[in-house]
Amino acid sequence: MIRRALVTGGTRGIGFEISQTLLHKGYEVFFTGRTQESVKMALEEHKIRTSLQDKIHGIVWDMSKYTQVPLPECRFDTIIHNAGMLSRDNLLNMNESKFLKMIAINTMSPIYLTKMCLPYMMQQNRGNIFFFCPPYRIDKKTRTLTPYMQTKLAQTTFMYSLADMLTKSRPQSGIVVSGFWTDYPIWTDALKYRQIGQKENCMSPSIISATVEQMLEDKPANIHGNVMIDHDYLKSKKIDPNRWAYGTQTQKLDDLFLRSL
Repeated sequence: MIRRALVTGGTRGIGFEISQTLLHKGYEVFFTGRTQESVKMALEEHKIRTSLQDKIHGIVWDMSKYTQVPLPECRFDTIIHNAGMLSRDNLLNMNESKFLKMIAINTMSPIYLTKMCLPYMMQQNRGNIFFFCPPYRIDKKTRTLTPYMQTKLAQTTFMYSLADMLTKSRPQSGIVVSGFWTDYPIWTDALKYRQIGQKENCMSPSIISATVEQMLEDKPANIHGNVMIDHDYLKSKKIDPNRWAYGTQTQKLDDLFLRSL
């Protein structure tokens, strides 16, 4: 049986590491990137990192145009909704174009893509739909980072409603709907370019791919709509999260974000 996975925003950072994890778990992996250049560079890096390059495919997709999905078909066993657009602008400082683009990428594209891919999973009676969804709760950070957090909160509520729908309508469907998130800052472009903390405060993106790997292997633990906090989840599996720390001054994500505002 061929297993196929789709990872959005897979050209670097968390999405790239998740793609690597899926490759080594036997998946044929498709990842999306915004430009031809970024997709090409990611494919070249995959060739360096693995001998399984015939199983990895890059798709150029500007997700702000969420109805224009350039997929030949939507036969995927696993979807990783990783792509997102981060902004620290408040509502008054954000122009309409940027606001609409962020809504399209963070909220509409995951909903639209899930709707396209779900019928195949239901036909196969199996599947995984994972969301990288920061606002797993409404806290000080959610109220401060507007309207970015509101677009991600909408994605989180969609995740919960989708899980609830499947639980009630198809309780034996074998489709897992879950979120994955971390209470540690991850050293990716989102933090680097906005000067949110330093590398020594952060964790490697590999901690997220390790969480996803555990979630794929440990399906009974994946209650529909549950958000895995990888720090606690990996510890529950007797895996030390400190192995992914870049320095000895790792801090909580919320603290780092709020201090940078």
